Amino acid sequence: MPRRRIAVMLGAGSGWSNGILRGIVHYALAHGPWEFYAQFPGLSILAVRDWNVDGVIMPLRTEEYVRLFRERHIPLVNCSGMLAGAVVPTVRVDDPAAGRLGAEHLVERGFRHFAFCGFADLNFSDVRCEGFAEVVRRAGFDVNAYAPDPALKKEWTWDRQEMDIARWLATLPRPVGLMACSDERAWHVTEACRRIGLRVPEDVAVVGVDNDELRCEFSTPPISSVAVPTERIGYESAALLDRLIRGEPAPDGPVLIRPQGVVVRRSTDVVAVDDPDVVKAFHYIRDHAGEPFDVNDLVKEVATPLEVLEERFRAHLGHTIEAEIQRARVRRAERILSDTDLGIPEAAQASGFRNPSHFSSAFRRVTGLTPNAYRQKYRMR
Repeated sequence: MPRRRIAVMLGAGSGWSNGILRGIVHYALAHGPWEFYAQFPGLSILAVRDWNVDGVIMPLRTEEYVRLFRERHIPLVNCSGMLAGAVVPTVRVDDPAAGRLGAEHLVERGFRHFAFCGFADLNFSDVRCEGFAEVVRRAGFDVNAYAPDPALKKEWTWDRQEMDIARWLATLPRPVGLMACSDERAWHVTEACRRIGLRVPEDVAVVGVDNDELRCEFSTPPISSVAVPTERIGYESAALLDRLIRGEPAPDGPVLIRPQGVVVRRSTDVVAVDDPDVVKAFHYIRDHAGEPFDVNDLVKEVATPLEVLEERFRAHLGHTIEAEIQRARVRRAERILSDTDLGIPEAAQASGFRNPSHFSSAFRRVTGLTPNAYRQKYRMR
């Protein structure tokens, strides 16, 4: 098999880009030989015009590259959602789904006020906001979206941008559940909160996207984040490019990779209700989701009659105690199915279900998929 010469225009450093690079390498090891030409995405068109490569993988920011590589008949795969309407083979995270997961996470925690902080002029940010707003409005609430001061375009610095975010945060009702379009933006929000004395998560609960572990853990407090399977994006991008090089047709639309759920850290480890018994019950469910407890065990722990606790749970969180238990267990099962090799019976047991059939029916009710179908669809190959 001839050695492929592949240009990867993706700078290493962030968890997002490093994950994609790992996925590309995994594909090449299994299906190569490939020879990589790693370049940063900010190179000028003149710098890449004379490249002698078989294919290119990059996060597209401008149509210029599309025209250039099309003129030279070099297959190109876009691995991001930064550019709206790019007519080029694309593998990216399902951005509306990421927004919906962030909203569901905050709605489940009882918030009544919601906000979204994104980047102007980046398509993935706008689309994640739309998915976030869809869930929030369906729950009966509105979203306050950050609109940067137009003057920032003329005098852009991180300090000025953080001050502008702080200005916006000060206008929000509290407590507020806030989603940022990325972990980087979530970090900006937590720093802006610190500037003006807002507590995270008590005043502003913050969830980001990408689950860049270093960035999330380095923040004060650590940031909850929607986990994105970046290695799979890289792997599928490489697989698609390989097919294009062999002359196979491009897919009709983008290949969308579903996010894996919210990794909860301190920035959203809160329940926005005033009832201490409901808060205690909520945390008990989350902390013991992998154990086979039932509602009676929970009632004993909280020391409140079932009828009373059920009524207050519905009033504050909008659903039953049993529904919350099932949801917590299914969320745990999603991570087990996508990240481990455990069989379905073992995954059921590790998620607190007493038998696999009950597990399968609950899992399908929450996700719309059987456990096997979920694993096939969302697991890294």
